[in-house]
Amino acid sequence: MRILLDTNVLIRLGGTSAPASNSILARVTSSDELFVTSISRAEIAIKLSIGKLVLPAAESAFWRGLVTELQATEIPFTSSHAELLTSMPLHHRDPFDRMIIAQCLAEDFCIATTDSIFGLYGVRTLM
Repeated sequence: MRILLDTNVLIRLGGTSAPASNSILARVTSSDELFVTSISRAEIAIKLSIGKLVLPAAESAFWRGLVTELQATEIPFTSSHAELLTSMPLHHRDPFDRMIIAQCLAEDFCIATTDSIFGLYGVRTLM
């Protein structure tokens, strides 16, 4: 299964907030392919800059370390992903989440998330 990790799961896997559930951890660690998105890195950077997040290491070290530890592949956000945004319903107003959902739809990823709203878009979820 190809799994994209939502930002909230990445932060939890990095040990900076409540731990990820055992169910998500087991599925993520046994997955054939794990992916992270440049959107999550941007979301983490913005949360750091406005004081909504504190990391145990510098952002770049945190990101590189976590991606390496998880053996995940980072994918960019492309114009074909952005194109889907115009046709998506407004179940969710968070722009980062909407971009991540668009990537999941375009790339046929399952998303590991704690956000139940993702499922309203027809995205396969691991919660």
